[in-house]
Amino acid sequence: MSSANVRTFPLDRQTVLVREVAARLGRLHGDTATSFWKATARELLDKAVAAGCDAASAANDVRRFFAAVQDEMHFKADDAAPGQRRTRTRL
Repeated sequence: MSSANVRTFPLDRQTVLVREVAARLGRLHGDTATSFWKATARELLDKAVAAGCDAASAANDVRRFFAAVQDEMHFKADDAAPGQRRTRTRL
């Protein structure tokens, strides 16, 4: 039996998921936001590993996802500021 590499669609490119998590995090604060993020990251990591990804690759994918979520939150914050316009760098 051969060893297969599992390739999943990168989390940071899953636009709907990035925007949903960013919107939810944007409404949460403090410990609630931290708990939500940790639970989300753990769920994404567990799903990737269960699908056959190695732990290091899955962790890197979750880190990139977090960066995409942060970018989305910054984009939304800039978009809400009058007179400022910023272009998206990721999504």
